[in-house]
Amino acid sequence: MKKFLSTVILLSPISLYSEDHSLIIDNFYIKPLAGTEFNIGGSISQEATLAVGGNITQGGRAIANAAVIITAQELDYDDAFDTMSSFGGEIGYNFSNDYFGFLRIMHNSADAQDFDAITAAANFTFGGQNTATVRGKFSDYSETSFIFGAGKSFDLSNGFHPYVSAGFGFATIDELDLTLTAAGLSTTPIAYSKDSTVFATDLKTGVEYLTNVFESNQLSIGVDLGYRYKGGLESNETTLNASDASTLGSANDNIDGQHNFSIAGSLKLSF
Repeated sequence: MKKFLSTVILLSPISLYSEDHSLIIDNFYIKPLAGTEFNIGGSISQEATLAVGGNITQGGRAIANAAVIITAQELDYDDAFDTMSSFGGEIGYNFSNDYFGFLRIMHNSADAQDFDAITAAANFTFGGQNTATVRGKFSDYSETSFIFGAGKSFDLSNGFHPYVSAGFGFATIDELDLTLTAAGLSTTPIAYSKDSTVFATDLKTGVEYLTNVFESNQLSIGVDLGYRYKGGLESNETTLNASDASTLGSANDNIDGQHNFSIAGSLKLSF
């Protein structure tokens, strides 16, 4: 009898934990997401000018080493990168009255594209080359974000569930290197920005449709639309100011944050 009571006492916490655990699990959901983001504001480079020696032709006569104003162009994120690919997901918990909380982890990536980095009204010497335009290309963009948030869904009684949510957290963005090309010759990659951890926030809305695929669990398909903000990258001014691209040392003094519009499809499995 004593042994039996001892066994009951030892197993009681386990049985209580299992009961509580099953109740908690019933309220959780997982939600894979895949889609894209479009930049709607923010510059990765600000306009900056510098006077340098150059070659200007006046009245058919070449004037060597005349002052030439070169300009680093203001550059939006969508000028420097293709449209972002985005994938990841949410782990969430459904509270009462259709409120929910979540942790969303997303990875964004985009291929870099060429752009005019430096222009001038006349030829100037860059990297030993005589040119009026220097082309630029960043390394590819890569970012992972972690957002904590909450929202509310609305039951329309026909299987559709619109929702709104808001969240904040942070994003880690890989360093960017910049390669400059003049007259067909390229510089070695220049460190333009450092690995950066920046503030991130988003506002989202969407709609989910509850399917009848499973009897024991609820599977919904949905569309997710939103606005996302991510803080500006930390510039690497030392490397830039020591290079032939010294004018870009001012261009990247204040790298803007990103204002993006996101769209994604989702699958949501509620336990």
